Amino acid sequence: RTLGDHPCVSSGAPVALGWRYNQYDGVSVDEYEKTRGPALQKEQMRIPHEVRVQMLLEQAQISAREVKEAELSAQKARKE
Repeated sequence: RTLGDHPCVSSGAPVALGWRYNQYDGVSVDEYEKTRGPALQKEQMRIPHEVRVQMLLEQAQISAREVKEAELSAQKARKE
C-alpha cells in the first residue's frame, strides 16, 4: 500500500496499491471458491481514517507531512 491521489475518500488521505508485493504459491479456482468467505458489503471494505493514516505511517513509511499534504489535496479536489 502507498499514498494515493484519488479524491473519493470521505476524510483523510487516500490509499493506493503500490508496486511491492509478496510472492505466494498459486491456488486453484476450485480451492479458492471452497475456502473463501462471503462477499464483503461496501461498508465493510472502507478503511477508517485513523487506520489509513497508521498504515501509511508505519507500513508504507510515508511521512506525516506527506499524509497531511495528500489529505489537503483530496479535500481540495472534492470541493472542485
